[in-house]
Amino acid sequence: MLPQEKDKILVIGDFFIDENWLMAKTDNYHSTDVGDAHYNSQIKGPDSFVLSVCGVANVLKVLSGGSLSKSRNTQYEILGAGTWNPKDTALMKRILCTKKDNKRFMTPYTLTNNLLEVFPNDCKKKDCFNCKLHYKLINFIHKDKSNKISTNRIYRIYEGFGSDQPKLRYRFDWQMDFDANCVDHQVLKNIPNVKAVVLVDHGKGVVTKELIEFLLINYSDARYYVRTKLKFPPWLKVFKDKKKKLRLIVVDQQLVNHMYGVRTWKRSSSLCRASLELLGNLLGLSIYEHGIEKESSFVGAENTAVLFEDNWAISGSLANQGKAKVNYLPKYSDEKMVIRVGRTSIFFNSLIYWDLIKDLNEKTIAQATEFAIRNMHLWMKKCSEAWNNERPAALSGPFEDVLSWNKPNSIKTRSGTICEDYETSWNKWNLSSTKDGVLTYKRAGSGKNILINSPQNISSGSYIRELHLWRSYGTLPKFVCPGGEKRSQINDLVSSLNIFKKIKEPSVPFNCLFIAESGWGKTYLAQCLSGYFDFDFLSYSIAQMASAKELIDTFKEISSTQKRSRKKVLVFMDEIDAKINAQTALGLLLGPIWNGNFKSDGYTNKIDPCIWIFACTKPLNNLRKLTKGRDFLSRINGPIINIDFLNNSIREEIHENHVTEKSRKEKLINHLSSKPKLRSDDKKTEIVYQVVNLLNRQFGPIAEIDLTVLDLFYNILPVNGVRSLQIFVSRFNNITKGRINKRNVPALIDNKELKEQIILLDEKEYRRKFEGSNLEKDDETVKIRLHT
Repeated sequence: MLPQEKDKILVIGDFFIDENWLMAKTDNYHSTDVGDAHYNSQIKGPDSFVLSVCGVANVLKVLSGGSLSKSRNTQYEILGAGTWNPKDTALMKRILCTKKDNKRFMTPYTLTNNLLEVFPNDCKKKDCFNCKLHYKLINFIHKDKSNKISTNRIYRIYEGFGSDQPKLRYRFDWQMDFDANCVDHQVLKNIPNVKAVVLVDHGKGVVTKELIEFLLINYSDARYYVRTKLKFPPWLKVFKDKKKKLRLIVVDQQLVNHMYGVRTWKRSSSLCRASLELLGNLLGLSIYEHGIEKESSFVGAENTAVLFEDNWAISGSLANQGKAKVNYLPKYSDEKMVIRVGRTSIFFNSLIYWDLIKDLNEKTIAQATEFAIRNMHLWMKKCSEAWNNERPAALSGPFEDVLSWNKPNSIKTRSGTICEDYETSWNKWNLSSTKDGVLTYKRAGSGKNILINSPQNISSGSYIRELHLWRSYGTLPKFVCPGGEKRSQINDLVSSLNIFKKIKEPSVPFNCLFIAESGWGKTYLAQCLSGYFDFDFLSYSIAQMASAKELIDTFKEISSTQKRSRKKVLVFMDEIDAKINAQTALGLLLGPIWNGNFKSDGYTNKIDPCIWIFACTKPLNNLRKLTKGRDFLSRINGPIINIDFLNNSIREEIHENHVTEKSRKEKLINHLSSKPKLRSDDKKTEIVYQVVNLLNRQFGPIAEIDLTVLDLFYNILPVNGVRSLQIFVSRFNNITKGRINKRNVPALIDNKELKEQIILLDEKEYRRKFEGSNLEKDDETVKIRLHT
């Protein structure tokens, strides 16, 4: 009887020869031209490792170490396919040898040897390293063009050996331009029993649309596992066009940050809106933008997982075509790991391993992600122990039996793991961003309360109502912005500032503009941004300057702060449309905010590129008409954000030429309270969260609020924005035990001071609920959740 043909795992993508050198600084008196420092090798002995693996080679090593050949009585044969120069084939095999650690790696003692002579390809010896491979290598370059293909090489120079952790000092990537015309995909044809295809794309040109089309024609029934370091690579669209779902796609935070910028992915243990957007896109599900359902543009996978820098993860699945599940998996341990190299690869391979032996689906995705996190943790721990024991192998990794450190059958999700329906998670976010932000749950006998999607017409008594204050905070902690375009603009601003912060010596400053009526929190937003990034914060107002000299003095202070601080400086300049001695100040700002030059006492001084945030109340057209206004706006290279609730046309009408302050205020109140031009729901909801946030700051912690009181917050309009709300909140009285009822609310009718600050949208309804006997009647309460 002929032996049964093994099932195949085909791993395709980018190959690398990855050299990791351990060096130490040395001071040699007889050495010249040593550069910034002189380094000598710290690798010890002829058996020391200098080669590691990444890309396809890493998947081959890890999956073979996971004993897939013994799982479920199924023997898998693992094939690695990609491109490299054929002259390096012997070295590739030497790196990938599964036996004899101390003889398979290139070391300082073999660098000068001819590897083809030392390790010939056709060696027939019993203990030859070629005979110990668990996989077959396939180079799919065209034989006649093999001399045109280079082998990708990475050289990493680490400083320190025996220190707390290796410090990467230099990295050199030796990668020549890739000629796609040199490949011959036909060598991948007619491979029997291909059960899985693993695609590892580092962006070197191996994985292409043509390759994917070829694979889907020949191996359409295989499971496809993908890890890519590129943002929406074009070849992924082929899967969508062919209506072929990926079995699994894994990304890490480095790619996620590039795709989405800086976002808040979780609050404590709950998934934030950004995580749902990410998981929805990766799974090919509908997502919501400002409450509006949008179809995902991504290819869609049956399973997905995202690994974050702090070693926690989120995952999702719809593998059995049921309701999609999403999960939050906390980090496995707070233990500090000095070696983190390869952690995403171990995470990715662990999920593949689980699927091949147990199957990934919405019921097992949390367990599988837990399995992947534990394997990753143990991988880093073993590598770190090797480093602390002065073993250079730490940078190469203990590959043997990597995935058998934790048997899948023994894995249970830990406490702190959150598993939820994808649809339910979105419903919570959408409901919390509309109306009064209250979530209503029906009490269930099972102990798990059921979210009510349409809570308008339900009876009282058997329901629980909650307002989650934490959902109103976006990327900036404690800055209330529950939804809408403003939240997206602030997220984009945070992402742009994050990029600017990473530039060591920026050539131009970062200039942006906030527009809002007085009291809407322009200064507070600037302070939140400065605190989030740990910038030095300097704040000025043109309206408070009596002379041009005072403005010049601010430039001196900015320059002086830069000289004594290592931090970047954020300068907030308010009321930029104000005049100094009957002249606009914009002309004096032009030089400092772009090339950094300003003159003082006959000398030219310099401000290094920093962050400038300008603020004004007038619309752009008014600012543009000022002297030097166009020149000033041409220097705004960051976003222009409306902080308040006015659009450009209304703002222009309110700020007509020669308008008095009284008429300006009357127009403002008219537009805020006019029903045909009434603000959209998300802006009214923001008022609710703003008031609750202010109440919590002044009287907190707040635990409960009457539902009628929250409805009142939804139906008031602050004349001067947050400042008016602060005055309103300061008049609350007799609050005890964190509970707010109707009797704590200050009167809004016949109150001259508050009437100047707060507009009632429905005075008749207010009188019905907040006057007479109804004022004394207890109302249904809403629990306030300050944290997740």
